[in-house]
Amino acid sequence: MKQSYEKFIRLELLALSLMLIIGIIALVKKSTFLILFCLFLLGFSLLFEGLKKYHTYEQMEAVKHMVKAIMVVMFAIYLLFSNLLMSFFPTTALKMLHNRIPHQEPSN
Repeated sequence: MKQSYEKFIRLELLALSLMLIIGIIALVKKSTFLILFCLFLLGFSLLFEGLKKYHTYEQMEAVKHMVKAIMVVMFAIYLLFSNLLMSFFPTTALKMLHNRIPHQEPSN
């Protein structure tokens, strides 16, 4: 008899396998976007782990895994948008960074 959470185990293993393969390719090609995609896959893997824990009645562990998954995905989204901003609008992004850094007037 199949367990109801077996599909989450398979999805988690699929996400981890893809993350491993794409991560190696990303490191060889030095691709930032592939590394960010690996972060998304890590988030989905944590989410599937949390769903598996939820179906095995380990609610506190499930909540911890889902919070971790949300944080990883939010971090990846932030990095993705900041990377897109730098690649498509480099001068605008540099001006925004320049305005955020506090400047000190040189003292004589």
